[in-house]
Amino acid sequence: MKDKFKISKHQFALIIIFAVGFAVRLYGLGVFPGGLNQDEASSGYEAFSLLYYGIDRNGITNPVHLLSWGSGQNIFYSWLCMPFVAVFGLNVFTIRLPMAITGCASVAVFYKLIKTLWDEHTALVSTLFFAIYPWHIMKSRWALESNIFPDMVLLGCLLIMLYLKKEKPAYLYAAAAVLGLACYSYGTAYLFMPFFAGGIWLYMLAKKKISTKHFIFSALLLFVTVLPVILFVVINITDLEQMTFLGFTIPKMYQQRFSAVTGTGESFLAGCADNLKAFFRILINQGDGLSWNGFKNYGICYIVFVPLVFIGVLLSFFYRKEHSFVMHWWLVCALLVVMVTDVNVNRVNIVFIPVAYYISITLASFCRCSRYFKYAAAICCVFLFGLFCREYFTVHSKTVSRHFFHSYENALELAEEAESEKIYIGTNINQPYMLTLFYTQGDPHTYIDTAEKLNQKQAFEFVRSYDKYHFYLPETINAAEDAVYIVDRSNTDIFEPGIFNITDFEYYSVAVPVRW
Repeated sequence: MKDKFKISKHQFALIIIFAVGFAVRLYGLGVFPGGLNQDEASSGYEAFSLLYYGIDRNGITNPVHLLSWGSGQNIFYSWLCMPFVAVFGLNVFTIRLPMAITGCASVAVFYKLIKTLWDEHTALVSTLFFAIYPWHIMKSRWALESNIFPDMVLLGCLLIMLYLKKEKPAYLYAAAAVLGLACYSYGTAYLFMPFFAGGIWLYMLAKKKISTKHFIFSALLLFVTVLPVILFVVINITDLEQMTFLGFTIPKMYQQRFSAVTGTGESFLAGCADNLKAFFRILINQGDGLSWNGFKNYGICYIVFVPLVFIGVLLSFFYRKEHSFVMHWWLVCALLVVMVTDVNVNRVNIVFIPVAYYISITLASFCRCSRYFKYAAAICCVFLFGLFCREYFTVHSKTVSRHFFHSYENALELAEEAESEKIYIGTNINQPYMLTLFYTQGDPHTYIDTAEKLNQKQAFEFVRSYDKYHFYLPETINAAEDAVYIVDRSNTDIFEPGIFNITDFEYYSVAVPVRW
């Protein structure tokens, strides 16, 4: 019995790595980062609306893509949120939880992938890096719907690798389904997936790893899974109108955003070169200037590890592991996305798992050469991870909270308690109606019936008011009006002292007329 419960050093180290990786992705989800981004609010509210009302906030039944602001938002993450909203209700923690759980699962998936492709030693070292990988930690801790795309592809790659090793068709069909669903998670999949999946399936055929029957039927499963997305793209680049397909609505966006942006060069090739340069600048700067995507020295992959990406590419060709083509092809297809995209961290998120892969195998190779390097690498990783956590959970969290409109929920809750006829909201918040819908869990029918929009049927509609909520300040502040006001804390001087009671929160203030 004693021997049965013994664990090896490898297993013990793996348990510690998993524990650290899971903890840093789950700890304080509703607090770090504070507040709520408008895209998070949108995905979460759409999950709530579809779950309880059967429509999105624009009144569309069972859409395969959300109309959202006017030019669309990916729906897969809202689908993923729905069971969590059903069980735990609609709140910041609930809508971030699916992304965090997916992030934790990806640590385990990454370990299994590397172990299948390489060996246990490489898998352990690789998982150590992936568990403390800044980009993956940060993207796992807030609910930007497009950031689930790389995790879906990672799972698909593992299933493909298991099929290639074990030749069990169930893995192949599961991979086809997962990669098909990934096309509902982000628009860059429309470019990435045909090349990636097409290349992998042809590779398996060339290596005689797949029979003609399984080739046809697995490819057919992938095609059928993606068919609604294909129809969505066709409708939105032609004059075709919204349609219904197998009980789903294929919506027509007010404006489509499929056009590839190729930089500011004088030609297509120059634009591609500009975008590649922008991507390498992100690696060197460890961020794109957006605080929620990274920060200096630690924000993407730790600046000291950047050279290991290029070394890893060379090493992977030197060792020539069987079926490593899958990861090389992922990098090639991801760089194709980079070249035709106006680059920031979110838009090219598909490239950052290959970045982790090449860094990881370089670290593992160096550790294999010398046990002293192994200890040095472990100490370096722990030290850098500590610096990252200190920055992320303190200064960085404060910065992001400001951008994510922290304390608006508190201000709105107080304003609701006044039970006034109108609530005026004059703040710096981007799309304040979205956060208001989220925090109040408003009825989408009421929103649809009462919404007044400034620029209807544009790429980004701005809502002037709906129901009792007015997202502007009146020209004259009238204390006799049955209304309360939410403003930035810096703007409270517009209210006459003694006439209004002012309550301050971190970034916003609520002004309530004194009731005589």
